[in-house]
Amino acid sequence: MALSTTFASIHPVRSRARTQASATSNGASRALTADLPRSRKYMFYTYILRSKKDDKLYTGATNDLRKRFSQHQNNQVAATKGRGPFELIYYEACLNQQDAFVREKYLKSGRGKLYLKKD
Repeated sequence: MALSTTFASIHPVRSRARTQASATSNGASRALTADLPRSRKYMFYTYILRSKKDDKLYTGATNDLRKRFSQHQNNQVAATKGRGPFELIYYEACLNQQDAFVREKYLKSGRGKLYLKKD
């Protein structure tokens, strides 16, 4: 399966840009499905995956979201090995690595988990 097809089949994906609001005219967050951004050298991503096997979540950060998702799907990440397949359920784009890792740490905290459940 081509990577773009894999991303196109992921539903629902919620995105929140850490640099600019990604909002519609009424201020609501815009859901993104197949239009995941192409990774750029200056963009970093915080993301959450859900295992289709055990329904558990994994939170991570990377500078190449498509490549990292592929690594998770192909059991190349020790923390998620044997738990795939995965679906991308949430991601945020950040302009620098530090912001992405701070956000990852927050989303792993109790308050961060509450934030994710409120939507």
